[in-house]
Amino acid sequence: MAPILREASSLETLECHGWRQTSIETKPLSAVLGWMMPADTALYGLTELSLVDIWLPFEYFQDLMKLVGPQLSRFTIQQHTVVFFSLAAVIAELQPWRGTLQSLAYRLKEDALKDHPHQAPPVAHLLREFGALERVDTHVHCFGTEEGAPPEDTFASALAPSLRHLRLRGDMIDNSMPLQGLLDAVRVGDFPRLAEIVVDQCPSVSPVDGVTSESEGEAKLSALALAFRERGVRLVADEAPETY
Repeated sequence: MAPILREASSLETLECHGWRQTSIETKPLSAVLGWMMPADTALYGLTELSLVDIWLPFEYFQDLMKLVGPQLSRFTIQQHTVVFFSLAAVIAELQPWRGTLQSLAYRLKEDALKDHPHQAPPVAHLLREFGALERVDTHVHCFGTEEGAPPEDTFASALAPSLRHLRLRGDMIDNSMPLQGLLDAVRVGDFPRLAEIVVDQCPSVSPVDGVTSESEGEAKLSALALAFRERGVRLVADEAPETY
């Protein structure tokens, strides 16, 4: 990879798959990768960055982001291990691009979430200043909870007002409070551009719109779908969700 990245200043899209680095080198990341240029020009033209199945010290991730230029518009991180960067930590590193980032995807393997179901630090208001952000794809549990705040309030207050499309992963049948909080926010005029929410398909939900519900949780989800529709927002189930 190093010879290619030496000419990376004009690179617009970078996808890193299976990058494993279990120890921290004493030299800068740019030197480890073989760049023969100043760090501030290494990935100057980058607009899309995707990190898939990575295992890196967080310091390496921070160093990598320092090499990215000012026009980053799409960021994806997909991790298969129980050792992962929290959504809050990733968003904190993305702050320099709060005026340009349009799409954020943060995905974890289900096993990672089962091992750490309630340990995600709260995202709080970290996304509120991302004025260009239109698409978010992540797991509902990754938003964490703020001490003393209801889960529905924590979730809605964490999202960017410019949001158009939300892909929310995880069990929404038994955990519909975040969606209720988002609906309450939409009703008072927040998220004026929101057009679609896609959730994981559950055993008797196909799609959410118009479903005949059998359980109390499914009934709540169907009622939310109808209420969102009245506000011009589609709440649907993904019939073929990706697996990691």
